[in-house]
Amino acid sequence: MSKDDILKDYITVNERIIKFYELYPEGRIITEIVSWADGIIIMKASAYRDILDSQPSSTGHAYEKEGSSYINKTSALENCETSVVGRCLANLGLEIKRGVASREEVSNAVAAQQILKDEKDVPAPSSLKAKYQLGKGDLNGFDEWFESSKSRGYTISQLEEGITKKLMKEGKI
Repeated sequence: MSKDDILKDYITVNERIIKFYELYPEGRIITEIVSWADGIIIMKASAYRDILDSQPSSTGHAYEKEGSSYINKTSALENCETSVVGRCLANLGLEIKRGVASREEVSNAVAAQQILKDEKDVPAPSSLKAKYQLGKGDLNGFDEWFESSKSRGYTISQLEEGITKKLMKEGKI
């Protein structure tokens, strides 16, 4: 099944936003960063049906990893905000006949799964081994760490970036 076939039944976040303001012209959507640490952004969105509402009618949460996809290399925050708004509006019941996940969320998940599939049997690059050795002093435990990280959904480029940041923080590079 092609990516287009998978995505055809999913709605975009902008369609949910349009629907929200059609139904609730006095409503508002508020986003906030819950945390942003170690390359992980967690956001919350709240939707209010009326400007006078003191409590949100729905909320949603989303997270993104910086550098985890082509778009997240430069726009992880914006991507996270789009996801969290879509999730919040889905929780309000807007345009969910075809699914709670938005078209963007499904597209990102398909792309991430493809990267992981492509890297499934790829051995660790020597640069990653060298950085691990620089940080730990030897390569003991490297293979287990590498396989465990891949099984948790980290790509090789994410591992490279993470270990580089850690070494820089420690003043080792």
